[in-house]
Amino acid sequence: MEFTLTTPARALPGALAQALADVGRAGAPISVRIDYVILGPSSGGAQFGGAAPDQMIGEVIVGGIAHELRASTSYYPMAVDQPHFEQANYDRVFQLSRAFAYWAARGY
Repeated sequence: MEFTLTTPARALPGALAQALADVGRAGAPISVRIDYVILGPSSGGAQFGGAAPDQMIGEVIVGGIAHELRASTSYYPMAVDQPHFEQANYDRVFQLSRAFAYWAARGY
């Protein structure tokens, strides 16, 4: 789906700027590459409370040193998501982008 490719590209710059500012490194040079976005089942999963695991996998380069990074979030399906699945999936990828930025800013 197109949104899976474009959402991180739109969400990550702002999320990275905020995450870097939160750790006192505003404006620090950082480069990221997203290799995979994996969304768990929309019907829920086997995690606590029926949550489905979502993952974003890529690489972070800070100070010329590359680190692999995997960020994950949990999706809890709701009935309202079914008729609006595209918005629900957009929100899931947006949350993954924020989680990826959080860990990238902390050097993991």
